[in-house]
Amino acid sequence: MDIQETLTQVATKQAEFIEKNASAVTAITDEVQEIKSQVNELAETKSAVNTALASTQETITSLQEQIEQLQDAQAKGMHSMSTVQEPIANLKFTDYVTALTKAVQEKQYGEVKSILNSQDPNLALMFLPTYTNDVVVRLKDMSPIFTYAKIKPVSGVNDQTMIKVQLKDCSEIRTGVGENKEGAIVVDTGTGEFADYKPTWSKLESKLTITVEFAQDGEIDVGTMIATIPDLMTRKAAYVALYGDSKMKGLLSMFKSILPDAERAYNEFQYLEMPKGFGDDFEITITTLQDMIASMPLEYRKKDLPLVMGENLFNKLTRCQNKAGQQLITNLYTDGYDGRILNRPVIIDPYMPDYRVADSVVLMFGDFERAVQFYSIDGAHEIQKSAEQAGNTHIYDSMRMGLRMNDSFALKALKTPKAAK
Repeated sequence: MDIQETLTQVATKQAEFIEKNASAVTAITDEVQEIKSQVNELAETKSAVNTALASTQETITSLQEQIEQLQDAQAKGMHSMSTVQEPIANLKFTDYVTALTKAVQEKQYGEVKSILNSQDPNLALMFLPTYTNDVVVRLKDMSPIFTYAKIKPVSGVNDQTMIKVQLKDCSEIRTGVGENKEGAIVVDTGTGEFADYKPTWSKLESKLTITVEFAQDGEIDVGTMIATIPDLMTRKAAYVALYGDSKMKGLLSMFKSILPDAERAYNEFQYLEMPKGFGDDFEITITTLQDMIASMPLEYRKKDLPLVMGENLFNKLTRCQNKAGQQLITNLYTDGYDGRILNRPVIIDPYMPDYRVADSVVLMFGDFERAVQFYSIDGAHEIQKSAEQAGNTHIYDSMRMGLRMNDSFALKALKTPKAAK
C-alpha cells in the first residue's frame, strides 16, 4: 500500500469518527456554553448583590447618624418640635444672641422663646436648652472639676431620681460571730436606720438693662453685651459649686471629719489636716500625699484619679524637691494635665482656696463622678420694656443648680489647720 492510499484511509476513518461523534461534540459545546451563561449570570447577580449591600450600608449609616443626632439632642435636654425647622442639635448659643439682639433693636418683647420664634422660624424654642447647655459647657472650661463630676439636667427639685437611700451606718452589723453548732435562732441585729442623700439648690439669675440710647446709638454691640451674661453666670456657678451660698451646700463644706471610712458619718467626706512643713519639706509632703491617697479604698483608686488644687499651692509644690534634686511634680503641662504627683494627674482649679487661709480645703483627691452629682434646671427667660423706667429694655435669665453627695468614700481632701486662738 502506497502513501496515498494510507492517507485516503486515514481521511475516511477521520470522517467516520467525526460523523459518529458530532452529536456528542455538539452536546459538550452546548454544555460549555450553558456553564458560561450560568457563570455570567452569577457574576451579574454578585454585582447586583454588592450594589444592594452598598445601598443598604448607606441607609444604615444614615439611620445611625440620625439616631446619634437624636440621642445627642436628648442628652442636651432638647426636644423635637412639630414645626418644620433645622435640627435643634445644630443650633448654637450665637444663634440666640443674634436673634435676641435683633429683637431688642426691633422692640419686640415677651417670653424669649416666642421672640426667637417670631424672629426666625428655624430658631423656634431653641433658647431654653441652648442657654443652660452653654453655661454647662463653659463650666467645664472654667472649673476642671466639672470635667470629672457630671451635671444632669432635671425638670424640677422634686424629681425622685435625685434621692439616694442607704443605711446610715454599720451599727447594725454583728461581728465576732461563732459557729452555730446548736442551730440556735439568730437574734435580730435591730431595725436598720436608713438615711438619704438629697441635693441642695442655688438659683442664679441676671437682669440686664439696656437703655433706649444704648440700643439706638450702638456704641457697644448689644449682642456682645448679651453674650457675656452666661459667662458671668458660669463664673458664679463655679464658685457656688465649691463654696455654696445661703441655699445650697457647696462641695468644700462636705469635708467635715478626720475619721476613717468605717467610723465616719454617711454624709461626710474625710479630710486630712495639712502638717507643718507641707510643701517645704519633701519627705513630709510626699508622706502626707501618700497617706491621703491610701485613705481611699483600693478599689476606688484603681482609676487614674486626679489631685485638684489651687494655682498658688501648685506653684509652691513645683518648687518642692528632695535632696537629690528630684521634683515632687513631674511631667509639667503634658497629656492635658498640669503635672503629675506619684504618677497621679494634677489639675489646677482657679476657684480652690489659698493654702495660706486657715481651715480651708486646699487639695482634693478622688473620683468626682462617683462622689457627687450636680444638677441643672433651666429657669425663666424674659425680655420686657418698662415705661416706669424710661422705656429701658430688660432681659431676665435664670437657672438653678443643685449638688448631692453620692458616695462619701470616693473623695478625700487636705485641709489647712484652724487659726490659732
